[in-house]
Amino acid sequence: MISSHKAPVICSVLIVMFFVTLPGTAAALEIPEGLAILNGEDGSVWEMVNEPGFGDKENSAVVALCPYEESLYALTRNDVTGFELWKTSSTVWVEVSVEGFTDNADFFGWLKPGVGAEQYDSKFNLKQNIWGDMIEFKGILYVAVSTGYQGAQLYGSQGLEIWRFDGTEWEPVISPLVDNDESGTITSIEDCASDDSTFAAQLTDDSKNWATDEWAGCVLRVEGEFNGSEDTEPGTPGIRVFDILSNDSNTLTVQQHENANVDAYTVC
Repeated sequence: MISSHKAPVICSVLIVMFFVTLPGTAAALEIPEGLAILNGEDGSVWEMVNEPGFGDKENSAVVALCPYEESLYALTRNDVTGFELWKTSSTVWVEVSVEGFTDNADFFGWLKPGVGAEQYDSKFNLKQNIWGDMIEFKGILYVAVSTGYQGAQLYGSQGLEIWRFDGTEWEPVISPLVDNDESGTITSIEDCASDDSTFAAQLTDDSKNWATDEWAGCVLRVEGEFNGSEDTEPGTPGIRVFDILSNDSNTLTVQQHENANVDAYTVC
């Protein structure tokens, strides 16, 4: 699948609970039911309005909150199963499911523990969303999420995504779903190793008949499975993203640029 999108960063936080000051008057909004009350040292009264982590301990943080129409939206970080999007509905919180955005979160990348390390350290969910944001702009809710990791020891970053919601339908603005002009199957790989004499690698699909440099300057997203080498789990789904430098009739010459602005050997 050939697509165009950009890349992302890193941080960490704690498991999430919300507290709000008790309102003096009720508004015509979707306000969640209070679960517990705490008194502040300054005499203020605070009310907890969600279960910790929305019932999932892996929702370790809410990275963005935004009111839209009658509801309050919350965007989580989740390193295991991917980010979640929640909103208030009546007196409860409900999870928002958007096909192509909140799903498709079972792909992983891998971090290595240091320069020259022989083994992969840990896998990470590509939609974990360490940094994200939400904002209402001209009556439309915009939601941004990111892979959260980047650098020379990363394999798998797929960049950021931005989607928007007009109150009825969700639409991708920046996403792997946007401008997917071609797809295929890799039949052979060459020069894909860190100890090679060239930074680039060649990925071939014998079924293609492209025009020369038809895809130069584009981005290639490769979906596959880890084979068990380098301490990975066999069958674990993974994603890699490469810059396309050039192509002939059936072969793409690609380069790894997961470490921004640095020529990097292309490791597959």
